[in-house]
Amino acid sequence: MATDQTKLECRIRQHTRVKTNREILTHREILTNREMDIKGETLINQEIIIGQEYLM
Repeated sequence: MATDQTKLECRIRQHTRVKTNREILTHREILTNREMDIKGETLINQEIIIGQEYLM
């Protein structure tokens, strides 16, 4: 149970960080976050990051 809650908190934290900082993320940071998504983080994060790449 504790492990599942920790995973959920990590996903929420990751999503919030990207959303809050999306205007100031560098291209390099976006690629780093996308690698995390490929390793199994939230798909929502990946969609936000891909959208940012096109905006840049």
